[in-house]
Amino acid sequence: MKRRAFLAVAAAVPFTQSLGAAVPNEQTIADAEKAWAKAVLASDVAALEKITTDDLIYGHSNGAVDDKASYLAKFKAGTKYEAVDHKSITVRVYGETTAAAHCKVHMKGVGAAGAFESDMVMLHVWVKREGGWQLAAHQTCRVA
Repeated sequence: MKRRAFLAVAAAVPFTQSLGAAVPNEQTIADAEKAWAKAVLASDVAALEKITTDDLIYGHSNGAVDDKASYLAKFKAGTKYEAVDHKSITVRVYGETTAAAHCKVHMKGVGAAGAFESDMVMLHVWVKREGGWQLAAHQTCRVA
């Protein structure tokens, strides 16, 4: 009877935790969000290169979509952010390699189309790769 109880408990524990593997937490992703914002504010293309996946999908609030090369090219061409202020960050971690961050942000800057300033909601998908957490997808939507 004791063996059955043990097996029932063991089956209820996720496999990764039973091996003692670290499961990423919400703070790790919140820190990744802040690192992304810092790199954007500094127009730090080298940091953004490391932070983003090679297969990045970057959806803007105006419907435009960039891949990694076109996203980074905008910074090289002079897009400059003056503000990326996180008002809130809600994180959900899925297993050891995937997380989603839903954020309320205020963004301000100047791009190819001119000056912009908006309050937005932003969804980021983060994936854990060999080098750590990377941004795989971004989508913003303007809010009133």
